[in-house]
Amino acid sequence: MLYPDAEKYLDEILKIVENCPENYKSKCFEILLEGYVTFQMRTTMGGERRQQVQKAVTDEAQKETQIPVEILQRFKTFAKRLEVSPDKLELIFDFTTDPFIYQPFTPPGTSAAEKVRSIALVLAAKTYLTTGNWSADWKEVKSLCVDHSCYISNNHLTNLQNGKPSLFKTVEAGQAIALSPDGVKQAEATIKALAEAE
Repeated sequence: MLYPDAEKYLDEILKIVENCPENYKSKCFEILLEGYVTFQMRTTMGGERRQQVQKAVTDEAQKETQIPVEILQRFKTFAKRLEVSPDKLELIFDFTTDPFIYQPFTPPGTSAAEKVRSIALVLAAKTYLTTGNWSADWKEVKSLCVDHSCYISNNHLTNLQNGKPSLFKTVEAGQAIALSPDGVKQAEATIKALAEAE
């Protein structure tokens, strides 16, 4: 039997629960039963077996990830293509927000224009993980450029258009910024560099 003398202890638990106020009975039963099961597991499992179970639980917890299930497969494939461990790649993102965002990073580039284009590339990589499309949202690019002090209102569109056609297929104000094949390669190289810097 899994729990020796279970009936005897269950009867005792039920007697105790009967003395509880009506609205606390179910919670009282739950707590007492949980305590009984925990006690039985401690006393019936040998020390070595208990350690094995604890290790298995710990190992399983370490395998857990915050990556949303809907992008997990694409994320793993992306990490493999970049030749970066998924754990390292995961560190550059903050998956506790919805939608997920990048952890703080410094965009590559020496000039404001280069940084703007780098930001568009990394945001396109994030869109790729979410939707499978290599494009960056105009507003998100602008917002991140403001955060990194590389947004210059009268040059923002020009700075992005200077990346066309080598990095971007399309660049229009207020529209999604689509990457060219070379832009995809550059975005992947940038993400790999960010992950390896962790």
